[in-house]
Amino acid sequence: MWSRRSSVVPSLLFIALSLPLASSGCANKNEPKGDEQAAVGEVDVAAVRERYQAINPNNRVGVVVAVHDSSNHAAVGDIPLQDFGIGDVLVFLDGRERPFNSGEIVNATSTALHVRYDPQRRAPRVGELAVRLAP
Repeated sequence: MWSRRSSVVPSLLFIALSLPLASSGCANKNEPKGDEQAAVGEVDVAAVRERYQAINPNNRVGVVVAVHDSSNHAAVGDIPLQDFGIGDVLVFLDGRERPFNSGEIVNATSTALHVRYDPQRRAPRVGELAVRLAP
């Protein structure tokens, strides 16, 4: 029997990787490297949230509010906490809305979701986005 998480994760990752590409076109652009990434403060969270929810009203976009590098955990806030459960998967987006890591919700408080991210990939930064794409 398939668990909810195991059947949804491949679809979510495919969608997360495809969505920014679909909206950006095929123009040949110089890719920013390292510190040349868009400043996190430049992200219009409300506009991103509106775009993702126009695609599917059940998509959710939150903001990384804290990162604990030594345990590979990030806290995600500004998101409807009641819409999530332990084991749900979030995809982290950089300032240019490109996915760079993903993680699994391992805990929730009254103000944030605690997400364990993949330590083999870049750690999220405070102010970056975390997205759950609904199937």
